[in-house]
Amino acid sequence: MGLDDRDYMRERYRKRRGLSLGPTRWNEKKSRVERDDGVPLGSASWIGKDPGKEFEMKNPGYKERPNGTARGGPWFEPKNQGFDYQKNRWRPKAARKAAARRDFSWISRVIAPLLLLTYGVRMYTDAKRWDFLPDLGISEPFPESGEFKVRRAYAASQTSPLGIISGDRKVVVQLLDRQSEPIFATYVRENDSANVEVPRGTWVLRVIEGKTWHGDTEFFGANTVTEDAIGKMDFNNMGHRIDLRRRFNGNLHTVNRWVDPTF
Repeated sequence: MGLDDRDYMRERYRKRRGLSLGPTRWNEKKSRVERDDGVPLGSASWIGKDPGKEFEMKNPGYKERPNGTARGGPWFEPKNQGFDYQKNRWRPKAARKAAARRDFSWISRVIAPLLLLTYGVRMYTDAKRWDFLPDLGISEPFPESGEFKVRRAYAASQTSPLGIISGDRKVVVQLLDRQSEPIFATYVRENDSANVEVPRGTWVLRVIEGKTWHGDTEFFGANTVTEDAIGKMDFNNMGHRIDLRRRFNGNLHTVNRWVDPTF
C-alpha cells in the first residue's frame, strides 16, 4: 500500500469513527490516543486487559476497535477528578501513611488547643476557688453575715426576702440590673446563713466567693471567683432562698464570669 493509499484509509477510518483529521496524538509514545473530545493528556484513566462486561456495556466502542487494537490493548477514558476520586484513589502504602500523619497533625493542631483551653480554664478556676494562686494583698476582717449595701435609688423601694446559706467560703451575693450594674450586695461568712430584704424586681444574681477578704475594691484578691446565675430571679411577688453548699443535685445553676466585680 502506498503512502497516499495509507493516508486515504486513515482519513476514511477517522471520519467513520467521528474523530478529527488532525495528527495522531501520542501518550509518552506508548499507545496511540484516539480521543479528541477535549480530554488532555494525563487526564485519562487506564483500563486494564479485562475491564469486564459492565464496562463493555457502558462503552460499546470498546468492542468495535480496529485491527491491531484488540481486547487487552490500551484504552483511555476521562478520569474523575472530583473529591471522591481524590479521597478513594489507590495510593502506595508510604503515601497513605504520610497522608494519615498529615490528617492527624491537622486534627491535633485543632483539637489539642481546644482541650487545653477547656481543661486549662477549669483548672485555673479550681485553683482560684481553693486559694492556690499567690495572694500578696493585705487582708481585712470580713463583714458580719447579713450586712448589706443598696444603691440609693433603691433604698426606699418595696422589698422581698432572700435567704442565703453559704458553704466553705465567704460569699458576697449581688443583684444586678439590666445594665449589669450591682444595685444590692450582702455578705455571708463561711458555713453560715443570713436573711435579708432585697429590692423588688427581676434581677441577675451574682455570687462572689473566696477565702481571704481584701475589702470592697479587691474582694478576695487573685483568688476571687465570680459566677452569675443562668436565669434571672423574680423578686416581685415572692422571696427566694439559695443554698451555696455545692452538691450534685443543686438547683442554682451558674456560669463563670471573667470580670472584676465592683459595687
